[in-house]
Amino acid sequence: MGKFLETFLTEQLHIDGIEKPRTPKHRKLCDRAHELHEALEKKLNTEEKELLTELIDVIFNEGNVDAKKKFERGYRLGVLMTAEIFMEQDTFL
Repeated sequence: MGKFLETFLTEQLHIDGIEKPRTPKHRKLCDRAHELHEALEKKLNTEEKELLTELIDVIFNEGNVDAKKKFERGYRLGVLMTAEIFMEQDTFL
């Protein structure tokens, strides 16, 4: 991965310092996840709570890896599309 793309991807290069508010659908999903997590924690012993926390962390990290790969692929595709447009610009002149 290129230096600039990796810097952008790892959030060292900020393009938007303003966090956008969650959509109602996203907020509903977050609330439900929190409710389920609390309900499970009440039913689990200490060892089971630790396993639940580890599972959540692993799922989160796995999702981040997938999101980074999708971002990189999409970004590269966008650049290739842009390059293709510039190569064909003479057809409009």
